[in-house]
Amino acid sequence: MSIKKKFVFASVLFFSLAFPKSSFVRASEMKMEMDTASVKVKLKNEYKDTKDKLIKEVDEYIASTSKSSRMTGKAIVSKSISEEFDITLLLAQCHIEGHFATMGRPKRTNSAFSVGCFDNGKSAFKYKHPDDSIEPYIKLVKYKYMDGRSVEQLLRSGFRNKNGAKYASAQDYVPKIRKCMSDIKKSTEIHNLYQTLLSLKGKIEQSES
Repeated sequence: MSIKKKFVFASVLFFSLAFPKSSFVRASEMKMEMDTASVKVKLKNEYKDTKDKLIKEVDEYIASTSKSSRMTGKAIVSKSISEEFDITLLLAQCHIEGHFATMGRPKRTNSAFSVGCFDNGKSAFKYKHPDDSIEPYIKLVKYKYMDGRSVEQLLRSGFRNKNGAKYASAQDYVPKIRKCMSDIKKSTEIHNLYQTLLSLKGKIEQSES
């Protein structure tokens, strides 16, 4: 046997005796665990950065349309992501209903989306802060109006709930919503950041399952 072959044989024999197969398997498993942990950390950091950018965009949009509003991008983004509710629809309705609770009954009741505000002048709900009206609005629209439908299907229906009742009586309500949503998508990064955030949320949940 040549010297080179003897060296290779000795090396293989040494590693086989010094590091049993189970050690190699465990080392491989540890590396995979470390890689997975690294991916999770990277995803969570990216999620945080994207969420911070989205909150900033929403705050700037509110300030550009309703400077005196007390509503916060943090509350809007958190509730929208938690319920996976279309944030551009939310912002469009909040803008149209009362300029982010700075005008009319939304200002007096802090019901930023006019939930419980009827045409006869009665107001069923009042809140301490307009941010408190975000979650009730989302649940109302998501479960009573959308009821499994997409935003586009909801708008095509004339913004009617499953019983056929309209969210608002104004004839031009849906066209106004559409235009406002379109303006938000064209003039801000809110829609794109929100979609990215939803995607990251899904990846994080998948990595932890």
